[in-house]
Amino acid sequence: MKEIKDGEVLIITLKTIFGLEKVLGEELVELGYADYKMLNRAVQLEGTWKDVYYLNLHLRCAISVLVQISSFRIKTEEDLYKKSMDIDWTNYFNLDKTFAVKGAVFSDIFKHTKYPFLVVKDAIADTFRKRYNERPDVNIKLPQVLFDVYINKNDVTISLNTSGAPLFQRGYREEIG
Repeated sequence: MKEIKDGEVLIITLKTIFGLEKVLGEELVELGYADYKMLNRAVQLEGTWKDVYYLNLHLRCAISVLVQISSFRIKTEEDLYKKSMDIDWTNYFNLDKTFAVKGAVFSDIFKHTKYPFLVVKDAIADTFRKRYNERPDVNIKLPQVLFDVYINKNDVTISLNTSGAPLFQRGYREEIG
């Protein structure tokens, strides 16, 4: 497993609903994070693991808190598998944990928008199979570890979703809406 290092600088992406990016930015300023970048349906900043925990606990307008694992460019479907195999997935979880891969795809490289998630899932399973001769189980509904794949044209970002279920499902509110 990857060691969590105090002070390690992480790229943290806070996913939100379209139109709430500015509100999320204002919320970040209130929490003491003035240096951030607006994205489409997200806000991005740099921080540490301490910030990741803090943001998961205190954000109200974010859906999830993502920590970037890898970012790269692709030209073909095969490139996605090859580059995903370069990631040591065993740094992020053990065989006894379930996992899932979700995200968003905006690219003409793929004919089906769910296919890239299967490619990354296969890379994860193959990494474990090579190292341990076993692979972890996939659990789409309630994974213990969730990875987020974002593809925009040729640019791919793979992140660890540190929130798991969307933050609005934390359960401290009796009613939503």
